Parts: sequence; structure tokens; C-alpha cells
Amino acid sequence: MNKAEYGKKTQIIYFDTAAEAHIYAKANPGLVIKRVKDRFAAFGSYKKNMHSKITPHSILEHLDQYVVSQDLPKREIAQTLYYHYARFKNREASVFGQNLPLMLVGSTGSGKTFIMQKACEAVDLIFLHVNTANMVPDGIKGYSVDSIGSELLKLSDGGMGRLYHAVIFLDEIDKLFLDDNSDSQFGSKVAAQILRILEGGDLKVYKNDSTYTIKTDNMLFILGGAFQSIVDEKFTQKDVMGFVDNNKKEKNIAITLEDLYAYGVPKELLGRVGSVLNLSKLSKDDYLNILTKSKSTPLADFTTKIQYHGNFVDIDMNTLENIAQEAAQSDLGARGLRQILKLLFQDALFDAPSRRGVTYKIRYE
Repeated sequence: MNKAEYGKKTQIIYFDTAAEAHIYAKANPGLVIKRVKDRFAAFGSYKKNMHSKITPHSILEHLDQYVVSQDLPKREIAQTLYYHYARFKNREASVFGQNLPLMLVGSTGSGKTFIMQKACEAVDLIFLHVNTANMVPDGIKGYSVDSIGSELLKLSDGGMGRLYHAVIFLDEIDKLFLDDNSDSQFGSKVAAQILRILEGGDLKVYKNDSTYTIKTDNMLFILGGAFQSIVDEKFTQKDVMGFVDNNKKEKNIAITLEDLYAYGVPKELLGRVGSVLNLSKLSKDDYLNILTKSKSTPLADFTTKIQYHGNFVDIDMNTLENIAQEAAQSDLGARGLRQILKLLFQDALFDAPSRRGVTYKIRYE
């Protein structure tokens, strides 16, 4: 540590790129940021003694570095992941009971998949994302429930204990119950087979003319969906009753188990759900925080490419605020942020490999 760093608080954090570290340090003045390339080295003794160090608080702190807003869902996810992890590490697993699946409800781009990825990263558990809308029933050629077993084997890297305690995110679950959606023509059959594994049924894995089974009773399942028609209907009901100004609609509508049952989700499936977590629509301030404070800022993906070729990026706060404002007005959620940045940076990205020492001014008026 040099003299300039003496007396300052130091954070040892894993970043994919130097640009990410630079943006994070700029948004957190007073910190000495020590970048390490190895994610596991970043945790140091924390990773060596995970059982005593991992708590709901530590998982939440990890999520807060990446996921903006969503305070209540993050808190419950952190708690659920902790007790799931504790069951994995503790021989007296029955002490902790069984974690019931969570239902994450949120519009496109609200961060359902990302928040679960980062939560699993904090406890070093296998995470598998499954798009249920593209699934077919067992026995039909295509991606089926039993295909999950093969995917888990690929991710396990020989660690069978981690495999049996994997976290499976069954996304787009709402699409299974749309009768007019051609992608969900097998919806009810797939839903029934999903219920089987939620209740502890085995997954079949076919390899080298042999059949193996993987037990699911210790896995944690997360269900996710937008259920946009429920939100739209609730808006309509409020408008009819005169409670909502059409020009100032409240963006966050809470969906309940009763709403999901009315939507068509079978009560047998809902009976397995421990909690329904509603992810809120992000505001302009949320998007600005994603750009300037989150370790997962998409801005770094663009600035890194330019800096790699020996060039520089000049992007002012007014531009960042305008980007955040447009993203907040988009229906694409956090995905819209990347689309806006792509348009703003496209000329600089094309030109940068042919230049050296150039400062590219990124402005959005």
C-alpha cells in the first residue's frame, strides 16, 4: 500500500475488466479498489471458511453490489439461499426443513434471472436457467424435464454434492398456461412434469446406453414469469374505479397466489410455492445507479472495447441521466439500457481499432 492509500478503506473485489473497476471506484470515492482477476481469490479466507461466513446478510451485501432496487425480493432470496446452502453443508439437514420454491414475478428486463445468478454466485451453488416455454413433454424429441439432468451434469464438474443441491430457475412459467401461444402447445403436460420434480421426483439421464437418475428432493426450484395480462387487468380495474390517473399510473402491481390461480396456474403447483416475490419496474434513478454504481454496469462493456485499443471515453453525467430516462420509459427493462448504449457507442466502436490516443465524446442530448 502506498502513502496515498494509507488510512483509506480498501475493498478487494472481483471485476471482469479494468474498466468495470474504474467505474466502480469513480462512483465510490474514498475507497482503494484492489482488482483481482480470480473470483475465488477475491473472497480469500471467506471462501475457505464459507460455512461460518455465509449468512443472509453476506448474500444480501453481494446482491447489493450488482442488483439495483428490488430490496424486499433481494432480502427474501438471500434468506432462502442461505438456508438452502445450510442444508447442503449441514449433516443435520432436517434441522433447517425444506425450502419451498419461490415465484418471481416481474416484467421483461426486471432482472429475475440476473438476481438469482448473483445469489447463487454468493454461495457457490450450481445455477441452471431453464426456459419452460420451449420445453416439450418427456418422450417427445426436444428439451424436456429430463434434459435438466444432463444440463446439471455438465455444470457439476464432478461435484455430485453441489449437483444434488443445485438451484433451478424455471423461467417463463406463465407461457405454459396461454392456450393461444403455439410455443406452449404442451403447456399442461410440461407443467405436470415440472410438478413431479418439485415434489422430489427423479430426473433421468441417458448416457452410453445406460440410464441414471438424479434425485431432486434437495434442489431449490425458482419459478419465474411476467404474467403481464394480470398486471394489465389490474390497471384496467383501477382505471374503471377511478383510482388511477391515466397519465400517472403506478407502475408496480403486486400479484398474489389468488391472481395466479385465476390466471390458470394449477393449485397443485401453487401449493408448492413458498412465496410470491414481485420485482418492481425500475425508475430513472435505478437505471442511473445501474450505469454508475452497479458492478454489473453494461457501460463497462462498451468503454472497455474502446480503451483496449489505447483510446479514451468522455461521457458526462447529463448524458447518463438522459440514457436512464429513456430506459425508464422503455418496456424492455434493463435490456433496453444496453440497446441505447449500443446506438450511442456504435461509431466509436467502429473507429477505435484504427486509432490510438483518441478521446471519444459520448453525448445524448
